[in-house]
Amino acid sequence: MAINTTAFGEAIYPHLTKPDTFFKPEGEYHLELKVKKEEALKDIKIIDDLISKQVAEEHQKRPGFTGLIKRAP
Repeated sequence: MAINTTAFGEAIYPHLTKPDTFFKPEGEYHLELKVKKEEALKDIKIIDDLISKQVAEEHQKRPGFTGLIKRAP
């Protein structure tokens, strides 16, 4: 598996050392990354390509499957 790094940007409300418990009592680590659209397009393409690859693999695992595989928005 290849390692990809995202474009540099501004971290918005990062929760990296302490979990955010505002919406989930068990907490979760996360951040939003603000980047310029031009720089983000490369990352978006990588993500879309990986999703397409996984969907294709699932279809190959189930020959004859005519249903839809749900994708995240």
